[in-house]
Amino acid sequence: MNDKQLDKYIKDNLKAMIDGPVPVDMEKSWETFQQRLENEKRRERSSLKQLLKLKRFSYVAAVVAVALIVASASVPKEVQAFKDKIFQWLSVSEGEEYTILTDKVNPEIEPGFYENLSLEEAQSLTIYQIKFPNYLPENLEKTPHINVNVGKYPHSVTDLQFIGDDSFLSLRQENLIGENSFNTYVPNNLEVEKINLFNNQAEGIVIKKENNYQIIWTINSIKYTLTSKNIPFQELLKIIDSL
Repeated sequence: MNDKQLDKYIKDNLKAMIDGPVPVDMEKSWETFQQRLENEKRRERSSLKQLLKLKRFSYVAAVVAVALIVASASVPKEVQAFKDKIFQWLSVSEGEEYTILTDKVNPEIEPGFYENLSLEEAQSLTIYQIKFPNYLPENLEKTPHINVNVGKYPHSVTDLQFIGDDSFLSLRQENLIGENSFNTYVPNNLEVEKINLFNNQAEGIVIKKENNYQIIWTINSIKYTLTSKNIPFQELLKIIDSL
């Protein structure tokens, strides 16, 4: 409370005592005035303390805000965009029915030839589910040599090679996404026939030369080529059925 406010406060109270309609006890009125004056001062001091406290809080908050801004500016940023992007590839038939080939998170791989892979490593390089035979003739090794040739995304070719003492089996798998059609070259001196596979779900082309066979078929935009040496044809059909 400044001097002007105090003077006005005294004048107003004196005027009330002089102009009052009834006699006033001056001593009691003066005590009442002092008490009201003291109460007014206490309220003013309390208001001043609250104002100072608010100012201090605002100052501290400003300092903390500046510190946080400086700290955040000094921390390296890590880009998370597209980290969880999901690719879903579909195969659409003539009847407008579709089959989900695979879901992959960030499947893009540097093009190149990758060899001597595990099945898990090979799978990580493709957008399709690699087929593995559940049946193999006894004279073939059960653990294949696996190579993957990664081309322009999303194209890739997987080759599983099973080797025996005098026999050989290769299962080649290639996605045809983006390919409208493909041709199979057959030399004139080879025997060729067509067969039904998987309960007529696919048509296979069989190419034969002596004890060597090659069977080609396509399902869900994946082209499969089974190549063999010194393995009976009926054994090859068992291998195909086990996929």
